[in-house]
Amino acid sequence: MFKLIYYQFKYSKKQWLGMFPLFFASSLLVGMCLSVAFSTIKYQQVFRDVGSPTLLFVGPVLFGGFTLLFLVSGLIRLFLNLAKEDYRQWSINGGSRVQLSLLISGQLTIFAFLVSIVGSFFSIFCARFYYSYAQYLGGEKLLPTIPIDFSISAFLLTILIICLLAFIGSFLYLYKILGNAVLLGDRFDSKNHFVVKIIKVLGFAISLGFWLKLLIPFFTVSVNKPNENLLFRLDDSILLILVMHLFLLAFISPHIQIFLTKILLAWRSSYDFVMAKWIILKDKEYLKSLTVSISIIAILISELMIYSDIAYSNLAKKTASVEINAVLLFFVVGPLVVVIANLISITVLSSVKEKEENLQWERIGISHKQTVTIRSVQAITYAVIMLISTVFFNIIFFVLMHKEALLLGIKQMNYGTIIYYPIIISIVMYLFVFITKSWFDVKNKEIDK
Repeated sequence: MFKLIYYQFKYSKKQWLGMFPLFFASSLLVGMCLSVAFSTIKYQQVFRDVGSPTLLFVGPVLFGGFTLLFLVSGLIRLFLNLAKEDYRQWSINGGSRVQLSLLISGQLTIFAFLVSIVGSFFSIFCARFYYSYAQYLGGEKLLPTIPIDFSISAFLLTILIICLLAFIGSFLYLYKILGNAVLLGDRFDSKNHFVVKIIKVLGFAISLGFWLKLLIPFFTVSVNKPNENLLFRLDDSILLILVMHLFLLAFISPHIQIFLTKILLAWRSSYDFVMAKWIILKDKEYLKSLTVSISIIAILISELMIYSDIAYSNLAKKTASVEINAVLLFFVVGPLVVVIANLISITVLSSVKEKEENLQWERIGISHKQTVTIRSVQAITYAVIMLISTVFFNIIFFVLMHKEALLLGIKQMNYGTIIYYPIIISIVMYLFVFITKSWFDVKNKEIDK
């Protein structure tokens, strides 16, 4: 089996290159944070008066790792759509679901291993800048100056974490989707498809139940008689609710995105709108990967800012600003780096798929102007879907934080946080999709000529 994985990897290694940005950025992030964390352990006597900040630097690893685990499935599906003929042959020759899952996830793990070595090596140089900036935000009193040394433990642990996340995320997802007859032929279209659906429904039901359990105390507590212990419990619950929003978004995708696409593009029957609609609906994996990954960042940033607005409302303006920046640095920087890299990866992989599509457009006489219009409508639709999804969860989160604010005696809150960051991110998202899609359209035409 190991020989098959190795030889198949050598055969299809060029196709894996589209995933390089994601794994390089992830290993760079993890290596950077672990290098700082191991340095704080090594020089822990320096922090004896202020407390060890090690866990603080582990935070981005946890958030970034979770994001990587979440996003790798989308990339795997895009990759399979490119190489499905190869793997269909393997299935025809007798390969089982487990064997095919191991074959593909093994290749991804090899690729992740090679890339993580490079990322881990460069992470030591970035780690010094990372600690310096954290020191700037927190002050030298809380984060005294220490040397950030190369740690073989951090180096090896980074490689291990990236490889494990790559293998686990890809294997579990592959085992689930290889029951799809459209992907690999009729051999896998069987009993397991129903079981997978049941598991997904149960997972959603459990997540929804846990989410509602966290919400209920916010609406049962009396504003007039706040209990201190209850306030602490509510504060602990609020960050869990943020994480649950990401889980719920994952469970309802791509169904909610497909529904919104049909609604948003139903009011116009012009050629460009109809074309944009079916292009989006045809590539459901790209729709899910793109909108969900951006929504993760938008939800994290905006909801953490809502939380910070309350948490640091009693601090001086300058101090509060520093604290908020620290929150963004330690909890958002990890997912942000991973998501940006993921955007580059899915754009590269999807552009390869669109070569044939561009050729067909040229054959049926779609002009350059029409192509630009279609891409613009496509990009706007992605951006609006992301905006709607994010604002929906932000409103829920804001209502909960508003209740906690009342319990703390805080009467003023910034309502603009609900939509301010999602709007900025949606505009950036529109520009990114439109520019990259248009650029690849031009590039593919030049190649065809």
